[in-house]
Amino acid sequence: MKLIIIKIAAYKEKDAVMTGISELGLITFRVPGLYSPKSKFASINNPLSIIEPTFNESKRSKHYILQEASLLYSPMQGDLDFNYVTAISILLQATNNLVEDDDKPLLYQDLFGALLALKNKIDPYLVSLKFLISLMNKTGYELNVNGCIRCGGKKDIVAFSFLEGGFICRNCMTSDDKNDLELDEMKVFRNVYLYNGYAFEGEKYNQKIVVSTLKKINIFISDAYGYSIKDIINL
Repeated sequence: MKLIIIKIAAYKEKDAVMTGISELGLITFRVPGLYSPKSKFASINNPLSIIEPTFNESKRSKHYILQEASLLYSPMQGDLDFNYVTAISILLQATNNLVEDDDKPLLYQDLFGALLALKNKIDPYLVSLKFLISLMNKTGYELNVNGCIRCGGKKDIVAFSFLEGGFICRNCMTSDDKNDLELDEMKVFRNVYLYNGYAFEGEKYNQKIVVSTLKKINIFISDAYGYSIKDIINL
């Protein structure tokens, strides 16, 4: 079983309680001696680390106890430039603050794919955008990028509405409608939405347009989910 750590909290003097997601669900477990100077678990003390754990069951609490852990990925490995660190923070904030605990396992495959892409030096903001689009689709805000959300037409698309969840054509556009994305942003949004996975091999995107699209999706997230991702605001 592969487990992505999403939360770490101190417990008693030197222990910690970690929460992780896997394909099997959400798992909370105690890590004995994590904060001891010679802890054998020191390498996994970073949120979004991916591990293969071995657990014992505790007779005194509801938590599993970590016995062994193989570190498969650490977000602290590689080149820790600003863009990479920002993307790691975006993924973590989105996972912990936009999704209820019961639904967090739905994000496992996307989170795993996003972290692998960051490890392989895919554009961090492209990865972040793909992750947020997938998160919205899986948590009640399903989006449609295959035609006008009102009439189904595929020609003369002129606007995008996050509230309605898709594109709007010229015939359906009214003076009261607000356009949430510019034309270049709509193209990026659709291409990222339809791309299968996170590798983006051979794909080239204007980073300024990707970032501006991220900022606009974050405005909608703030309104819809009641939480604004701070690292996107500061881009």
